[in-house]
This record gives sequence, structure tokens and C-alpha cells, in this order.
Amino acid sequence: MTSRSDRKARQIIRKIKSQNKNSKIVVTGCFVVFNKKFLQDCDIDFMVENKDKNKIPDLIGRMTAGGKFLKSFDFKNCTQFNQMHSRPLVKIQDGCEQNCTYCIVPKVRGKYRSVPYREILNKIIDLQKDGFEEVVLTGIHIGKYGVDFSTDSSGKESKISSLANLLEEVVRETSIKRIRISSIEVDEIDSRLLDILKRNNR
Repeated sequence: MTSRSDRKARQIIRKIKSQNKNSKIVVTGCFVVFNKKFLQDCDIDFMVENKDKNKIPDLIGRMTAGGKFLKSFDFKNCTQFNQMHSRPLVKIQDGCEQNCTYCIVPKVRGKYRSVPYREILNKIIDLQKDGFEEVVLTGIHIGKYGVDFSTDSSGKESKISSLANLLEEVVRETSIKRIRISSIEVDEIDSRLLDILKRNNR
């Protein structure tokens, strides 16, 4: 199914370019990460990997302003939420190691990588200052938040080793009115997480 979708995507890209000769084509997503070579003959102007795609609006801004077109673009220091969205997304985790037979995500997203809790708190606090009252904690597999943190190192960081830990810190250290979490596997909802949800109305 993935191969068929890839072929269709390439056909659509070529069709858009043929019908709009002066258009600039930007392609992003897992396709770019996993199969760049498959796209090389599609006359694409930019290929943006998943880790960089939240900076696409800035790239488009440069393009429409007549800026120089670049084949590569440094997005490493970008924010990870959209300030135009009423519920900004705060990415807390990336990667998956489930290796389901039908799914390509582990190959293109890699191993579990959790965002340090202090970075998450700082982002939420910044969003509050910008007037947002609600955030969505999101990721590829948020039920695995913290499993990649070292338990041998000293300091508070190693103690924030689960989604439940993280939610406790967010509730304790921020006053954001509402906290949402994106999809989570049923078997990763433990009694501690349920208790936190029960005790807090945010």
C-alpha cells in the first residue's frame, strides 16, 4: 500500500509541475525521509524532512518575497508550535520502536526521543505569555515519553521518565488552563496516569 501511495504522490507532483511551469514545489513528510532518490527526477524545488517542516511558512515567506532559492534550509532552531492555531501543539516526543508489520514510521522516525521536560515547560509558559489558554501535548508515541531518558544520571531530569511524570510537572509549574494529550495506546494508560487525570480538571 505504501509503494502505491508513493507512486501516486510522485504522479501528482509531476502533474502539478506540468500544469504550473513557474510553480515552486515543496515536498515534505515521511516520503522525503525514506525515499529521497525516488523523488529526484520530479523537478522538486525543496524537500523538507519531518524534523524541519514546522518552518515551512518561513520558507514560503522567503520565496514569495523574492528571496534566493536554496536547496537546503536550516530549521534547527525553530519553534515547535503554530501561533496561529487556537490550540498550539507542543511536541514532547518523536520516534517509534513498535515495528508493526504494516507501518513504516519506525524507519523514517527512528528511535524514541523525548523532549526534556524543562524545554516543554518553557514552551508552555511562553505560549501562556502569548495569550494561549490551551495546549496539546503531541508526538509519534507519547505513551513512551521518557523511556529514553537515562536512569543512571543524577538530577531531576532522570525522574521525569513517563507521561504521568510530565503531566504532574506541567500542572505543578504552569497555570495553563487546559492541557490536552494526543492519541495514546490503551495499554499505556496506567493507574497513575488515570489518577492524575482524575485529580486535575485542566
